[in-house]
Amino acid sequence: MKYPACNFTLKSELEVSKVISCRQENGDPFNLIRLGDGEGLLLSISDQSTEADFKYLTKHFGANGVNLDYLLGLKNRLIQSIKGADIIGVRDDIVNVRFEPGNFSLPHDEFLKNFRSSFRLREVEKNLDFHGSRRIAFLHKSLSSLDFNDDSQFCSAWFHYDYHNSGEIFKLLRQQKKIGLISCRQRLPGLLEKLFDISVRFHEIPGMFRDIPRGNDVPNYVEQLENILSQKQLVEFPGMLYLVGGGLYGKLYCQLIKSQGGIALDLGSLFDAWLGIPSRPAVYRSMYNTEEGKKEVPSTLLLTARNIISS
Repeated sequence: MKYPACNFTLKSELEVSKVISCRQENGDPFNLIRLGDGEGLLLSISDQSTEADFKYLTKHFGANGVNLDYLLGLKNRLIQSIKGADIIGVRDDIVNVRFEPGNFSLPHDEFLKNFRSSFRLREVEKNLDFHGSRRIAFLHKSLSSLDFNDDSQFCSAWFHYDYHNSGEIFKLLRQQKKIGLISCRQRLPGLLEKLFDISVRFHEIPGMFRDIPRGNDVPNYVEQLENILSQKQLVEFPGMLYLVGGGLYGKLYCQLIKSQGGIALDLGSLFDAWLGIPSRPAVYRSMYNTEEGKKEVPSTLLLTARNIISS
């Protein structure tokens, strides 16, 4: 099924929470993934992509991981993960938007003028620069032409923050004895075990390439990301819950977990917020009214006993 104007019907946080809980209770395979501007750019990659496009992706994979054949293969795997997902989180600002492909060939100023008048941008992104705007437009272009499964469902790409705010993620975790976790955040498994009295099977991956301190080279960076995909038994029992934070690769991990009978939730940047790492300042300004330029996670987003009890 195609959505030429990205005219998706977005399920509410409550509706999505109910679906997740039902699947988990029944031990049915399930996955939820979220798509942003990074996925938008990867979905646009071709032999016509600009040097700036490839330079952006070096932030994710490093220079050694950015060659056309590799990226085209990763793009195709991402498409299959999107088509195989039960619920797909999309940016609210691309929904019910028409944006002609010819806009991409316009001069920068004209492109930005048309982009800003077409997309339903959050207040904090109304002055987004050309490259950031182009990535969002690429996400719209790619999804508007994708042939989704008829049973695909959609929600906001910022669902994971609402899932935290409502406390539903905590209710789900309280019901578990053992979960899986894929992340680069080494402190998180211990914190989850302490707060929820659960066992965590932790699969550590390297952080985003741009965030690795200079001098701390990660050998075989892309291979380390790929290693998770070679795991034959990530899921130990039907309906095993996995929390996933893996950037562009996270969508592939979620698909693998579902294929093994598990339940995978792509929570990404929520992990950072839980640990007090302010990786999404624009989200905090938009959703929590934090001050511009303030590099701090809202206290209500931290993973603490107080926030869990008060939810």
